[in-house]
Amino acid sequence: MANPDYIVSSFLEVTQVLKFQHQWMSAETWAKIVVSYCRLHTSLTFEGKDLIQCISLNKFKGLTQQMDIGRTSIPHDHLSIFRERYRPKKQPTVHCFYETPKDEAPTRTGQNWFELISDGSELLNRIIQRSNTVQLTSATTMLATGTVPVGTGTRHDEPHQLFISMYVRRTY
Repeated sequence: MANPDYIVSSFLEVTQVLKFQHQWMSAETWAKIVVSYCRLHTSLTFEGKDLIQCISLNKFKGLTQQMDIGRTSIPHDHLSIFRERYRPKKQPTVHCFYETPKDEAPTRTGQNWFELISDGSELLNRIIQRSNTVQLTSATTMLATGTVPVGTGTRHDEPHQLFISMYVRRTY
């Protein structure tokens, strides 16, 4: 498995692309989208279970708290990624994510959210060319290679926290 900071930051960057927004997709689908649209090296690829493990780490507790917030009362500084879990009968739990533009809630329909889970086939079956790939930022690329500058040694300076705080403040 690749560096957890790299996995989470690449996921966060890809979720900001407009063509991936406004649909519930499983963690496995999101991982496939990140790997295919970012054209990751084979040593940096990951799967949905790796994404779930990384997001569930204690160091990303603030991130998971923002993702798990209710869909009705969204604070002004929300990350715009929502997470839900669904367990079909006699099957394992499916972790799903929904990305919206800033300050928007997931689109309401008459159906339950789990009935709207997309398999991403229209995105994954597309021919990916240079013009429609997603370029990861240099901060994310540095996380992959492990060349992130070391903080002052305090817990508040950890590289993943610096990146995520930078990411949350960015406007798209």
